[in-house]
Amino acid sequence: MVDGGGVISYGSSVRVPIRSANPVLEETVSDLRVGCFSNQEGRDRRDAISYLARFLRTGIDSESEFGQGLGWKRHLFENSLTNWIVTNYFCNNVFPKQGLDAHFMYLSGQISGHAAYQRKEDDLHIFSVAVNPELRGQGYAKRLCGLIINEGRSLGVQRIRFGTGKHPAMKKIHEGFSKREEKLNIVCQEGNWVMLRE
Repeated sequence: MVDGGGVISYGSSVRVPIRSANPVLEETVSDLRVGCFSNQEGRDRRDAISYLARFLRTGIDSESEFGQGLGWKRHLFENSLTNWIVTNYFCNNVFPKQGLDAHFMYLSGQISGHAAYQRKEDDLHIFSVAVNPELRGQGYAKRLCGLIINEGRSLGVQRIRFGTGKHPAMKKIHEGFSKREEKLNIVCQEGNWVMLRE
């Protein structure tokens, strides 16, 4: 939740100042909370897994890197029970071992979007970004990607890739960041790569 001082409550207890530490999140949103999956516990974690199960059943964009990578495995998510079992196993066992994590955006207490990424050596690869259809076009996906830029800095990574460079929405986000390179202390490169400057 954003307080009067322009601070976002992040996950269970981490707080990120919007204006000073995160120039991507310049404006204050009155009922926005962001949680990182690896830091979530209890109800927040269960809600995140439920959200992911719904997303995997109905929201995967077949044009996205993630959707294309699933291939025939997409059918595992069509049945509610199989979906729940696979999603729970994936979130609790595969996520941590594979360097996968996700940021979830909460509006009015409900998860309304996510940005999922994987750490590969000195890089982060964002492989899935989505917000609820009624919220698209308002900059929320960009804000979630901005959080991952900050996450990359805190992890000491050197560069971040926004998808494979083919998805139009990810290209648009990358282009938006390229217009603010100096302010964000980044260098945008072809193929949707962002280099983090120190």
